[in-house]
Amino acid sequence: MRIALVLMAIVLAVVALLGILAVVHGLAAAGALITALATLGGVLITQLVAFRTAANQREEARKAEEASRKSELDMADRRAQAEALQAYLDYLERIMQLVRKGLRKEDPLSPNRMLVRSRTLNLFWQLDSMRKRALLQTLHEADLIGKGTPVIGLSGADLRGAYLRQLDLKDAALNGADMQGANLERADLSGADLSGADLSGANLSGAEGITNEQLDAQAKSLAGATMTNDKKYEDWRKDKEGHKEDRENSGPS
Repeated sequence: MRIALVLMAIVLAVVALLGILAVVHGLAAAGALITALATLGGVLITQLVAFRTAANQREEARKAEEASRKSELDMADRRAQAEALQAYLDYLERIMQLVRKGLRKEDPLSPNRMLVRSRTLNLFWQLDSMRKRALLQTLHEADLIGKGTPVIGLSGADLRGAYLRQLDLKDAALNGADMQGANLERADLSGADLSGADLSGANLSGAEGITNEQLDAQAKSLAGATMTNDKKYEDWRKDKEGHKEDRENSGPS
């Protein structure tokens, strides 16, 4: 932009000079200056094109380098997640041995229980949405997060954005879990404990085994969530309050 303004200023200055020369010295001098101006203009345009081309090439090279670096970081992150998850699955056999020795009956604040919980919650923080699903499914199938006597409490577990669509979570103890933005579409939540769970922005469309009223009574937050009947939480609440007012107004006077 600045170069274009400079060129415009030069052209205007030369045009003004041509006018003066044409008046003072006649058209011959003006013609010579026009030739010089055309030569200068050609040089300036060539330099401008070269400058813009070089700038575009540098920008393209920068973007390519950033994309390559991002791809390398993404690959490294996915590899680290896979390795962390595999290490935990190997560790799971140790957990099951402790369960057989009575870990479930130990105080939740016992060293063994605390260690297992800490390692589990720390792993959830490292995983993407699909691997969170894999870990949660594994814990549920191993009966480690069953409601009533869970071996591993998931209060505070990072399940944000977890892809849990159509997952069987019957009787799972999910109380206190951070499930903001989780996809629970058509998940089986029969008997699941969601008390204190943060379900802000979660997709609960078609979730089975639980009603909107139960979700509203249990969850810490449902702000922006899609309820089981596909309505946003706020719209569902308005409809519910409207029906309540209608019943009150239609009662005996």
